[in-house]
Amino acid sequence: MGLKRRAFLIGTALLAAGGVYGWRRLTAGWGDPFDGRLTRGETPLTHFIAIGDDNSVTIVCPQAEMGQGVTTTLAALVAEELDLPLAMVTVRHDIASGAYGNVEILRDGLPLATDGRSALGTLWAGVAETIGPALGLQVTGASTSVRDGFERLRMAGATARALLAESASIELGVPKGSLAFSDARIIHQVSGRSLTFAEAVSRAAALPVPSEVRAKPREEWRILGNPQTRVDGRAKATGQAVFGIDVDLPDMLHGTVVLAPRAGQTLAAQDDSAAKTMPGVASILRVTTHWGDGVVLLADTTWTAFTAAEALNLTWADNGSTADDASVAAALDAALDAGDGWVLRETGNAARALDTADSRAVMRLAYEVPFLAHATMEPMNATARLADGLLDVWAPTQAPSVVQFACARALDLPLASIRVHPTLLGGGFGRRAEADFALIAALAARETSGRPVQITWSRETDMTHDVYRPAAKARITALPGDDGVPRALSIVAAAPSPTRSIAARLMPSAPVAGPDRFLAEGLFDTPYALPVYHSETVDADAGVPVGFWRSVGYAHNTFFLECALDEIAVRSSADPLTQRLALLERDVRARGVLVRATERAGWKEPKEGIARGLAFCRAYGSDVACVAEVSGTLDALTIERLVLVADVGIALDPSLVTDQLVSGAVFGLGAAMHQAVSFSDGVPNETNFDTFELLRLSGCPVIDTEVLQTGDTPGGVGELAVPVIAPALANAIFALTGERIRSLPLIGRVTFA
Repeated sequence: MGLKRRAFLIGTALLAAGGVYGWRRLTAGWGDPFDGRLTRGETPLTHFIAIGDDNSVTIVCPQAEMGQGVTTTLAALVAEELDLPLAMVTVRHDIASGAYGNVEILRDGLPLATDGRSALGTLWAGVAETIGPALGLQVTGASTSVRDGFERLRMAGATARALLAESASIELGVPKGSLAFSDARIIHQVSGRSLTFAEAVSRAAALPVPSEVRAKPREEWRILGNPQTRVDGRAKATGQAVFGIDVDLPDMLHGTVVLAPRAGQTLAAQDDSAAKTMPGVASILRVTTHWGDGVVLLADTTWTAFTAAEALNLTWADNGSTADDASVAAALDAALDAGDGWVLRETGNAARALDTADSRAVMRLAYEVPFLAHATMEPMNATARLADGLLDVWAPTQAPSVVQFACARALDLPLASIRVHPTLLGGGFGRRAEADFALIAALAARETSGRPVQITWSRETDMTHDVYRPAAKARITALPGDDGVPRALSIVAAAPSPTRSIAARLMPSAPVAGPDRFLAEGLFDTPYALPVYHSETVDADAGVPVGFWRSVGYAHNTFFLECALDEIAVRSSADPLTQRLALLERDVRARGVLVRATERAGWKEPKEGIARGLAFCRAYGSDVACVAEVSGTLDALTIERLVLVADVGIALDPSLVTDQLVSGAVFGLGAAMHQAVSFSDGVPNETNFDTFELLRLSGCPVIDTEVLQTGDTPGGVGELAVPVIAPALANAIFALTGERIRSLPLIGRVTFA
């Protein structure tokens, strides 16, 4: 993959933070993550497993549980190796450590193919695997949880099994090969004598770690590959689960934050006399955040803090962002006009082919998508306590390492003095990979003489101070072939860079240069064998903070590419399925997904009053295709059905994979139908769910799913379905009405029945 610029200066938020956070640890260990966190007389075996003197088995889930079921699947990887039913396992997700650093997310951090298609990508994959454990970036994102944990947790379980077997062999005086595991016991199969895990663990922990262990082959799995009862289900159903907002510590103060209306705005004057006299108000503090100035109110209850916030009389300086819809559009257009983007894929000479073609045959298309909020059900919150030089932070975070780094930098504390305690998340979608909500709690705790403080954002503060999914525009030029395959295709897309925006918040002085893969994904890495293809992305600063949103660049780039391919097929009177199969002639897995999705939907079987649209995407090591079925008119449109077929390599828990496909479809459909964040004079206009509407049950169509498994490793699933929903729906609407959808959301041009 060639680069338009000669310099290949890669800087990402992960690398920028990681370079400072962990580079010095290349030859250092991370210590024992269980230190100070053991209960029930537990003895650790590896960083992931501890066994109690009551024979309890605790497994650490290093990834954030935000409803996707990762606690169940990662625990199952260990339980499988120990022949241990999941019902006998206790799963902890509240331990943070560099020992749990996510290597897979580092592998995916650069705009390179790391699947063997690129020599540079293969080299980077090796580098990431080498430095990743040393950097120790514990982050959940990019659908990497299972991909990162697949080998590590299986090997952790296999190592623990080997140690326990060696211990039992010594104690019982029998060969290791004669031992079997069942229900936390090690059994000598000949004599029937046995030891419990608790009886064997002390000796096991003192044994040297074996240099070689073997995880179970797939054909011996009894837990993996089958639907499992979720390990977090009972606690959530009974109200015992602890989300960030549920943390309750002795002598805790409750608070909220009022942030500047505009990004970058400062506070000119503060009249808090009315708020100070309200019963229950403890203190009012001023803080500075990446968004701008803010005021924190601390009180005896969250409601008191919310009420006192309304009594504040704040005067804001006339500075900060003045972004509005017109200026955002102008910034994107200017970036596209400049023609100075990153070219991450160039096959042939698209410019020459398009310039020399008959202008009447050339198609010129323009697409655009808006800013989007994350809109998690649990608003941003965190709890912090600073006492005796130690800062403890309880947070519903996707990135404990980022929280630790940001708090250390802001409070001028050593990393070792900051302990992060992850909780369950009431929705993440990338928003909780940020550190701002935890940092505000830490700044408040600095002023409370050791008392813990819990800061809860109001829904309006959350919605209007997000780090938004970037708005984006694309200009597409195509020369259709008679068979629907474009003879030449050029896509130039512009959007604010989430990587640069995140890096500026974490390390304002750190230089971040080079292409942002999160602007380009879905375009440079598409498996389509386009004969003459130009893919270019341009970073456009629109004056709005942006970040990672579920499926990031794939969300908008798949909309651009899949809708454009549909237009090209229609111009050539070609079947959109036949066109895509031709572009994937040598890609057996991708063709299989498309064929199965269209078979399941009855693509070649017309149904009166029903129109269908198709979209495909490869992302996160998986393939997915969607067929959308619609009926009615633009004034009364019904979405009848979504058919989703995904090939995920291996489905470690088919029920959870299906759940995530449905979840992604609902998330993507709500965004496509209803959602946008607009700006007026730097201030977001959408403040709550009345103006940023989520998909309601009454508007949700039938979602028909099928999971294929044709690989030997699991692919990512959590974000997989999101990108294909909008283009499949847009293409179906055209097939039904003849109206092309080139911008989102649909509301305003389409009325849903």
